[in-house]
Amino acid sequence: MNAADANNLPGTKDSRAAHQALSLRRVILAMAIMLGVSLVLNLLLAYRIKNLNDSLEALNAPPPSLPVGATVSPIKAHSLDGQTAVISYGAGDQPVILYVFTPQCSWCARNLANLKTLLAQKQGAYRFVALSLTDKDINDYAAKTQLDCPVYFNPTEESFREYKLGSTPQTIVISREGKVLKNWVGAYTGQQQSEVEQFFGITLPGMAHGN
Repeated sequence: MNAADANNLPGTKDSRAAHQALSLRRVILAMAIMLGVSLVLNLLLAYRIKNLNDSLEALNAPPPSLPVGATVSPIKAHSLDGQTAVISYGAGDQPVILYVFTPQCSWCARNLANLKTLLAQKQGAYRFVALSLTDKDINDYAAKTQLDCPVYFNPTEESFREYKLGSTPQTIVISREGKVLKNWVGAYTGQQQSEVEQFFGITLPGMAHGN
């Protein structure tokens, strides 16, 4: 029997078919494993991308601000003479306008004319308090700007957290009972200028040009 005849034997054909079938199953299994691994990697990549996008959104989102209607405690800070001071709200007959700033804030500088107009026109209806988040250059700033209201600086960490301070300028209107009536974060420009003018019934000069 020659080699050609041997390959044509039924047992040989069955063995070769079985071997081919086994090889095919191995190929299919390998492909299935590769597809499964690829799917898992894609899912992990999608999960990481989602987490990265969530992190970027959290970084770009505006910080939480003090909501209107919240009741706040008196602020503990320092007066210009360096003494510990408490800014309370029930001491006078008027609600308080708390203006938060820093001497280094360029938007605060551009908003200064608006603030002085608000002070001049609503001084009798509201009690004004200016609060700097830092003591750096505060005395020079107070002397230069001559704000017609008490100026304080360096609120305690407790007050900082409760009022969600950080962005400047910020204007918070607080009732004698310590209830937040309005809260504007940022300078008086665009829609915010219109809101401030409407709330107080005044006309503001607008923003000064930046440096």
